Amino acid sequence: MKTDPVFRATFERYVLEHPDATYRDIAVALKVTTDRVYKCITKWKLPRPKLVVPRYDKQKILEYISAHPDTSYREVKDIFGCERKTVYRVIQDNNLPKLKHPCCKYNRDEIESYLLDHPMADYRELARVFRGSPGGIYQALIRFGLIDVEPHPPTKYDKDALEEWIKDHPEATYTHIARAFKKTSQQMYYAVHKYKLPSLRHSAHKIRTEALSSYLSSHPHATAKEIALHFGCDTNYVRKLLRKHNISYRYNFITKHQCADFECYLLDHPNATNRDVQEAFNISRAALQGILKRCQLPRLRHPQKKYYRASLEAYLLDHPHASAADIARHFNGTKVGVYYALRGYGLVLKNRK
Repeated sequence: MKTDPVFRATFERYVLEHPDATYRDIAVALKVTTDRVYKCITKWKLPRPKLVVPRYDKQKILEYISAHPDTSYREVKDIFGCERKTVYRVIQDNNLPKLKHPCCKYNRDEIESYLLDHPMADYRELARVFRGSPGGIYQALIRFGLIDVEPHPPTKYDKDALEEWIKDHPEATYTHIARAFKKTSQQMYYAVHKYKLPSLRHSAHKIRTEALSSYLSSHPHATAKEIALHFGCDTNYVRKLLRKHNISYRYNFITKHQCADFECYLLDHPNATNRDVQEAFNISRAALQGILKRCQLPRLRHPQKKYYRASLEAYLLDHPHASAADIARHFNGTKVGVYYALRGYGLVLKNRK
């Protein structure tokens, strides 16, 4: 941790001149964080400040609980700024009855009448109306019997099907069997051990270089996800392995299509925009920019230029009260593109407030 000598001198002088200061006082005075104050004191071996343990007026907490028997632990904690265990300790030391659960502070009749008037109300709206939390509202509705919560049925597996699948795929991993039975790897791991079937190898195995090279030679445009699914391992592990063997992972991960395909598409569609190419090849904008840069293709036309001034003016003359959504629908574009085009051409919509 590099420190300015002027700051160190100021820090040491303040700590020595204020022996009763706490970490918080030093941090506020020197405009630093409490964590940095602690590190500086430990590194420079200065006298440690006193730790101030917050003390709460337990008598006031006791009086409030006695005056409000229907309160909850959360309300007391929020009012006095203490921890929940402090409230527990006060109640236990004074032999008071336990406070109600947060879901008990809701009245069944009030919630039921509100739901009859507002049948589409969600948990957040109920929490805002009855001054609670969505989780507390959910527990209260379950407790009052206003909603039915069905228990999750236990997962059942066919032992014979599992055993037959493992025999047919001796080199498979838990990732493969999970994909085959549409479960998670952890569920299949427990199922295999429950029925005492032969254990599968984990997905974190090492891929042999020969197998990876043969797969890439037959699938030169495979992505990292496809390689990971084929070998049953993690995507990050595939990337590290390809970097280790100096294989251009960008070509395998981002450039899924050949440059010739993009060149042919751009020749057939000279006025195509980024959005058109993304929808045609089902790729992201970042992947498209990487492909154009790698294949040394020209930048695509901005979507704004699909709205020509003459066409816009003619449409607005025929439809003077058209909105941006109408224009975007007519020109097969977006509202944002329409706004940029109108602003660039100096045109104004009449119905826009």
